Amino acid sequence: MNLPEELRKIALEQSQNFPPEQLAQINQEIENLRLSGLIQKSLQVNDQSPDFTLVNAATEELVQLEQVRQTGAVVLSFFRGAWCPYCSLELIAMEEILPTILNLKATLLSISPEISRRSRAAAREKNFSHPILVDNGNQVARQFGIVHQVEKVLREIYHNFGVSLPLFNGDETYELPVPATFIIDRQGVIAYRFVDPDYTKRVDPVEIITVLRQLKDNQV
Repeated sequence: MNLPEELRKIALEQSQNFPPEQLAQINQEIENLRLSGLIQKSLQVNDQSPDFTLVNAATEELVQLEQVRQTGAVVLSFFRGAWCPYCSLELIAMEEILPTILNLKATLLSISPEISRRSRAAAREKNFSHPILVDNGNQVARQFGIVHQVEKVLREIYHNFGVSLPLFNGDETYELPVPATFIIDRQGVIAYRFVDPDYTKRVDPVEIITVLRQLKDNQV
C-alpha cells in the first residue's frame, strides 16, 4: 500500500462530503493545535522514553515497553481510534510492513484510547497480528506530550457522524492523541518521531523501515 497516496484520496473524498463551514472548523482546530506549541512540547528525538505497561486488547495480556525493547527497537504508533478512517488505513499499512519490522528484530505496538471491547473488535475484524494496546485516559500519550482536547464546536460534528468519544473511550474528557509515531531504541531513547496535528497526515512506512535498518546496522 502507498499510504500517503491512500490518505490523500480519503482527504479528497471527505472534503467533498463535508459542508464548507464544517471543513473550516476542522481546519481551524488543526491550525490551533499547530499554534499551541504541542509539537514542540512533545517528546523529542534523543529524549528518554517513559516506560509503561498497557493491556493488549486482543489477548488481554500486559505489555511493558521496557521488557519489549530488550530484544530490539520498538515502533510506537499512537492513533485516535478505529472509527477514524485515516487511522484504519495506517493500521493496515503498518500491518503490511510487520514482517519486515520483525525481520529487523523490532516490535510494533499500536496505541489508542479506545476501550478494550472496541479495540479488540477492530483487531479481530482486520485480523491484525501486532498488538493493539489500550491507553485508558490517554495516560501514556500524555507522557509523550501528544494529547489534546477536541474543541466543543467539533464535538457535534463528530456526533453527527456517529463518533461518540465518551462512549468509545469510556470517559467524558473528549481528549485524543495527535496521531504520532515514535521509534524507541534498545536503551529506551527516542531515535525517531513523527508528530503532526493534521490527522490526515501519517508517517510513510518506508521511513520507519529505513530508521529501523539504520538502528540495526549501528548495533552490529
